[in-house]
Amino acid sequence: MEHSARELASLEMEDRFTEMELASLKHALDIEVLGLKKCQHYAAETEDGQAKELLERSSAIHHRRIDMMLMLLDAPGSVTKQAKSLLQTADWQGGLHNAGNP
Repeated sequence: MEHSARELASLEMEDRFTEMELASLKHALDIEVLGLKKCQHYAAETEDGQAKELLERSSAIHHRRIDMMLMLLDAPGSVTKQAKSLLQTADWQGGLHNAGNP
């Protein structure tokens, strides 16, 4: 089945981010980077071993979230399918809500 140029353009647009989605993603990345920097800073500053460990784990969580968002931006094909795949992989690895639990 052949598609016209207009149909192909519309199919391609389904897989792309809108300007609002990109702005939201940039904001989310900014938040994660700030959280990562703060955790790293306070982990380096504290002398309390438990606090340091908790801050280092939190830092790792922020880092994984940043990596996931960047992979989503670079992923080919459907953004929705890629997001589901990344979330399933992270969940399987204990990367999202289980990341802070030993």
